[in-house]
Amino acid sequence: MAERFQAPSVCGPYRVVARIGSGGMGTVYEAVDTRLGRLVALKLLHPHIAENPAASKRFLREGRAAARIRHPHVVQVLALGTEAGAPFLAMELLEGHDLATLLEKRGHLSVSEALDYVLPVIAAVAAAHDAQVLHRDLKPSNVFLGRGPGGRPWPKVVDFGVSSILESGDSSHGTTAEGVVGTIAYLPPEQAGGASTGSFEGDQYAVAALLYECVTGERPFVGQIPYEVLQAIVKAPVAAPGSRVPGVPLSFDRAVLRGMNRDPKKRFASLRAFGAALLPLASERARYAWTPELAGAAPSGPIEPKARKGGKRKAGAASLTATVESARPATPAPSKTNTSGVASYDGVASIIRGDTISILWKSPARSLRARWLFDRVERLAAHFPDGYLSLMIILPSSAPPDGQTVVESASRLAKLSPSMRRTVIVIVGDSVWQSIGRGVLRVLLPTLRSRLVFANDIEDGIARVVKAPGKHTPSIAELSDDVRALHTELDSAFPLDG
Repeated sequence: MAERFQAPSVCGPYRVVARIGSGGMGTVYEAVDTRLGRLVALKLLHPHIAENPAASKRFLREGRAAARIRHPHVVQVLALGTEAGAPFLAMELLEGHDLATLLEKRGHLSVSEALDYVLPVIAAVAAAHDAQVLHRDLKPSNVFLGRGPGGRPWPKVVDFGVSSILESGDSSHGTTAEGVVGTIAYLPPEQAGGASTGSFEGDQYAVAALLYECVTGERPFVGQIPYEVLQAIVKAPVAAPGSRVPGVPLSFDRAVLRGMNRDPKKRFASLRAFGAALLPLASERARYAWTPELAGAAPSGPIEPKARKGGKRKAGAASLTATVESARPATPAPSKTNTSGVASYDGVASIIRGDTISILWKSPARSLRARWLFDRVERLAAHFPDGYLSLMIILPSSAPPDGQTVVESASRLAKLSPSMRRTVIVIVGDSVWQSIGRGVLRVLLPTLRSRLVFANDIEDGIARVVKAPGKHTPSIAELSDDVRALHTELDSAFPLDG
């Protein structure tokens, strides 16, 4: 149990009430935001470290790096500030324990159980790469296992204290005066040998090493002293996970060993490609949840691009580089009969089937929820140049967007509107709520005009969606199944008939 203070101290607008834990750099406290009345985790540097300008700069970098990333499996940074000249970082308060604690208790995990924890980490770090942030210290103790919907474990990537922001758009940082950064046991060979201080490929190696430890209960390389570990990372052969634990699939060995290849160029093209290679080995729930983010990644091996019928392929269109923009290679159009699975974030859920996205709003339309949804829609739109369809269901527990969300959404919608073939919206509730909702949405979606349709109930909405079918448009029965899955995901009590 956290130690309680005899007299609470104050740090900016936060009143400290309990000490959660301490490390080499600082201490984390439970605190109350006196303005909003909510609990937060407050991270402060130790006083003797805060006196060092370089340490304070690194501390602030952690907050700024994490704040750039919008993903439900990355710890949310709420504020940065200073008190009496010392910096502090306010974050969401997480309840649970880290992955290292779980491994210490269990020894090792099955492949499918390990992927339940690590696939969200892969998606989260891939989102960090999209934001041009390298983590550089991925390890079990930096994966926190909180509680998510239904009480199931909810991994969150934490501690961006040695992260790096790629301002130039380059995929890596070369050697700098920082020296070796990160935790030795999970350093990729190029960092252990001093040739790099971090890269997208380096983060991929660390995730692969973390996954290796989850399944085998052992780190890939060990030694009596740090120097021996570094030498092993650079020179020693890597034992396949299956040689240490019986029953590990050969495909798992191949994926993990490729992610840990000593040549960064021989690793997967991106973290999402690594995750895509692991999806077939995951539990049904994990495959269902993570196919939307990972299934469109690059293939696991080089494939000679084929020329399109009726024209020549543009030069360089198929090239894969390690830049941020190429971290999401193009996804082939999903099959009409293939459901990519429900994804949800903080009261919003969506499911993609073919050229259609179905959306259920249970929570108010706010910036983070809208951004998460727009990111999914944009990925769908990229797969269907001829346009996509959408079915949006808004429950009474939701609410119209606030001012900031309206401004942000308008720019995202302007970008998407040419790709929208038809958007059908069902507002569940009484006539007053429907009138307000329709009025707000007509103002927010002026560019859609005739492509925006309001339906009286969900059944009517599904029927209206399929009035503008395409080659990959799902059937009425398939869309009905998807809507049921969305309601189940959000534990909604609202029936299908609206």
